[in-house]
Amino acid sequence: MHPEINLHNWLYAPHHRYGFQHVSEFVKTDPVSRGSNPARELRYQPHDLHKLSVAGITGRDPNSTNISYSSALDLTHSDAILVLHKGRIADEQYFHGMQPETLHLLMSCTKSLIGVLVGMAAHEGAIDLDTEIEYYLPQLADTGFAGATVQQHLDMSVGVGFDEDYADPDAAINHMDYAVGWRPRPEGYDGPDSLVTFLQSIRTRAYHHGSYFDYRSPITDVLGLLVEKVSGRRIADLLAERLWHPLGCEFDAYITVDDEGQALANGGLCTSLRDLARFGQMMLDDGRVAGRQIVPRSWVTSCRHGDDACFAAWRASAFVERAPNGHYRNQWWCRERTRGVLLASGIHGQALYIDPQAQLVIAKFSSQPQARDTETFNLQFALCETIASYFEA
Repeated sequence: MHPEINLHNWLYAPHHRYGFQHVSEFVKTDPVSRGSNPARELRYQPHDLHKLSVAGITGRDPNSTNISYSSALDLTHSDAILVLHKGRIADEQYFHGMQPETLHLLMSCTKSLIGVLVGMAAHEGAIDLDTEIEYYLPQLADTGFAGATVQQHLDMSVGVGFDEDYADPDAAINHMDYAVGWRPRPEGYDGPDSLVTFLQSIRTRAYHHGSYFDYRSPITDVLGLLVEKVSGRRIADLLAERLWHPLGCEFDAYITVDDEGQALANGGLCTSLRDLARFGQMMLDDGRVAGRQIVPRSWVTSCRHGDDACFAAWRASAFVERAPNGHYRNQWWCRERTRGVLLASGIHGQALYIDPQAQLVIAKFSSQPQARDTETFNLQFALCETIASYFEA
């Protein structure tokens, strides 16, 4: 325990490095059990990745375009990295007090796991992806989410109005933290005091549903409510039963919850690095684990390659400038849809990178000082692509 780190500052540099590894000291959580079966072994086949040269601009030295592997890890404020090639550990490193058993906050990488839970429920017939969300969640009938289909929620093309500017203390994303218990409520605060009441307070629309991709975290929380509604199970139990047990995870995980026990589906999951990599390997293997189909193969394919609707929404957005042939599908980022590289991404540098052609999974935890830092993100993505090129050569 560090008494100087508390609910007021655990999310901010420099205290966030400790905070991300000890979330349960500050926020209420719900356990995700790994079960009692032996963990699925991850075998080692080490590679000397330290000889790699990462091509990328750091933003701190515009003249430096070749950065060593170790320097790239340092410049992206890494807490841990695990590289799986063909299912074997090629590199595994921990920094700043991290250990294999340490649980680290995933931030928005959580979204991709929630998307998979929705996909499994849809495959089993519990959810119709073309049905409007208020059919399942009538408590949202008077909100900006109403009228959008489940698939539009999965693809972040819901036209709900929401400000996700982490740098603005008055932005809605930061007020959301008051509702879910991630920050202390200011004196005189009379806003929403739970995740559900916060979602119900979002009533505006910025554009027509389906016409435009824009990244807004509470959309995933709607999906979290959805999977709980159709299953009658808490998100922590669903993660345990549908993923942690069949994946053969090594460690229990946990997810943050509000005062009513509602899980924060948009970013509250805390896992070990190896178990995040196990999840990534399952996605690389078309949804299979040890010969058993865990996630429908068609769902994994949909994540990788999208469809015309999600691609059109992407082309209409500002994100097309970064990735002209990319998309956002089923709560996953894809930079190049023909190649099918998937990325789960979270603020402060959390990442799960999955490249089918290179047979590569990279799981990475970080404590980048800023929630969003374009130059550091670009360097981190360049690091992943450099590793992919090495294994594809």
